[in-house]
Amino acid sequence: MACWKHNYNTLKDGPSEFRLVTIHRGVRPNYIVASLDTYPLNDHPPYQALSYVWGSFDLEDPCIIELDECRFEVTTNLWRALYYLRSEKEEVKFWIDAICINQEDLDERSSQVQLMRDIYRGAGRTIVWLGDESFWSLRLFEFLESVSTTRGWKDDGERQLALKRQKELHGLLAANEEIQKIVERGLYGDIAQRDFWERIWIVQEVAISSGVMIYCGPDKMAWQEFCNAIWNLDQASNITMTVDNPNFGGLPNLETIGIIRELLSRHAKLTLGDALASLRRSKATDPRDMVYGLLGLLPNIPIRPDYLTASPQDVYLSLVEYCIIEEKSLDIITLCRKATSNLGLPSWVPDWTESWTRPDDQQDSSWDVANIDLPPFQLILRYGSGELLRAFSKFKNPDILRNIEGTELQLTAWSSHGSSDPVATISKSSSVLVASGIYVGLTTQVGNYCYRDDEDDGDLFFFEVFSNWEEIMLDRFGICKDGARGKTIVDVFDQCLDILDRHLTRNEIDFEEEKEKKFQKRKKERAQREEKYPPSEATYYGNISIVEAFVRTIFTDLDAEFQRVTSTKYNKFWDIDGSESTEWAHEVWASQMSTNRRLFITDNGYIGLGPVKMRKGDQICILYGCSVPIVLRKVNGGVILVGEAYLHGLMDGEALALVEEKIFFEMEWSIF
Repeated sequence: MACWKHNYNTLKDGPSEFRLVTIHRGVRPNYIVASLDTYPLNDHPPYQALSYVWGSFDLEDPCIIELDECRFEVTTNLWRALYYLRSEKEEVKFWIDAICINQEDLDERSSQVQLMRDIYRGAGRTIVWLGDESFWSLRLFEFLESVSTTRGWKDDGERQLALKRQKELHGLLAANEEIQKIVERGLYGDIAQRDFWERIWIVQEVAISSGVMIYCGPDKMAWQEFCNAIWNLDQASNITMTVDNPNFGGLPNLETIGIIRELLSRHAKLTLGDALASLRRSKATDPRDMVYGLLGLLPNIPIRPDYLTASPQDVYLSLVEYCIIEEKSLDIITLCRKATSNLGLPSWVPDWTESWTRPDDQQDSSWDVANIDLPPFQLILRYGSGELLRAFSKFKNPDILRNIEGTELQLTAWSSHGSSDPVATISKSSSVLVASGIYVGLTTQVGNYCYRDDEDDGDLFFFEVFSNWEEIMLDRFGICKDGARGKTIVDVFDQCLDILDRHLTRNEIDFEEEKEKKFQKRKKERAQREEKYPPSEATYYGNISIVEAFVRTIFTDLDAEFQRVTSTKYNKFWDIDGSESTEWAHEVWASQMSTNRRLFITDNGYIGLGPVKMRKGDQICILYGCSVPIVLRKVNGGVILVGEAYLHGLMDGEALALVEEKIFFEMEWSIF
């Protein structure tokens, strides 16, 4: 065992070949001995595939295995996985990327990545290695065996059973402090924080595999049982336990990966753009892998992995081009959040190297507040979460979407473009997107942006922002009145304060000192504004009042379950009766869609919510092929993309009819 470097053979392309590593039987603490063999992709023995985080090499005490009588260095995490997975009785064959691919041969890496869909689908099962056990992970896995591993229901009988199990779990969490510790430290403090969940490669490795087993040290659990148990536990703990600033870590990705796996198994339509958008919290050591790592999800994608000549800029630009040509959509460009990119990307190409979440350390110098928009909830709802991706996916036999009470939900995607295809071309030499669409107007009033931090749960956090938004509405429209109800612009702010007051009081959150100060300030402010601004008869487009348009805009016309706000729901905004009423409580308290957005008004009187970076003089337009309006800013020779926008009254294709009526007109933009 004198050599250090394995002498890899050359793999053939036709028919395609791949390698499998055989881990020879052995007992602890004996040396790990392995051997490599080459097989045609369509003719191979049974094997298992390993999904894991590479981790780092131990520079002081290298982790060595014997591979074909050579000393072969592996990362600490991989060595620990092999140590646990080695059998004492028989040889076991695996496909493990770090061993089976010659990582120093860039051509081989590129060609083998193209085969990973077939490699993972061909495995008897995929083993997910989360890493070594800890004291709390051992206790969590033990507890998970008692948690329900079913999720959802098909009829009312199953729903009642699910509610009964949830109630039992709620009671257990509320009464047992030891179980609470297991959840806080084992789930949120340990398993959810493991790097595995943020690794982009795991998505296809898990989603396309026929069977998946999770290992954490000596513990193991089937993938679906693990996901369902974690989901049930997370749901119950969010309702029952009071955890200060819980860090959910990789749990959103865990849910999304499970849902993508379900979509593929049910042959639902899934696009590369949607998959990447829903996994934007993932990470990759090589930035190109944010795209390459998902190519195995779908067959016949024309993007080919190229580690030899393609730069991250090339790969990210090719993704947008693919979405325009193959998916016939410009929606992917709404995920751009950086004014300038470290990769030198144009404004219309999302930078997938940028973390979607603000670092825990507010002083982290890598977070450029002036350059990067804080992440708002996506207006393209299917990008918002795995659950929403499933809800908007097209199945042959679709499920009826219901909430926990069993009520059927009706979710409708925005379609400002009226389902039109993109009219766009990309100049790769100049990195310019030339796109056609409908010009709406210029922003003439732009408010402060709504922001809350981790300590705002018991705070009237939106007070100053809503006060600012009210003033720009009054400055533009005066004190308009809702003719049907007699309510004015200044009543909107007061009603939001009243709803939030009831919600915080009902949840026994003490904010009396702040409440007294701000309510007194509000009383004085309202009196001054009613004296300053004149009454107005102005109305909004579509024959609704300015007041109603203002309320609907603040919440992007969606309720807490992402359903459109009906007339009945809108009326209940004003008809809150009794301190126990929870109507509109979640919408106002969460302010989910207005957080990290600014209120704006256009020169022709449209009201909307836009990105943090927007400012006066920006253009609002609707590009063909893009589901929501976007904000553009004029620069020398063209425009740059600022971000997506909600524009009340123009979210469902109304602009196309206004072009026919010659109220709006079409334009072409060169977007840098």
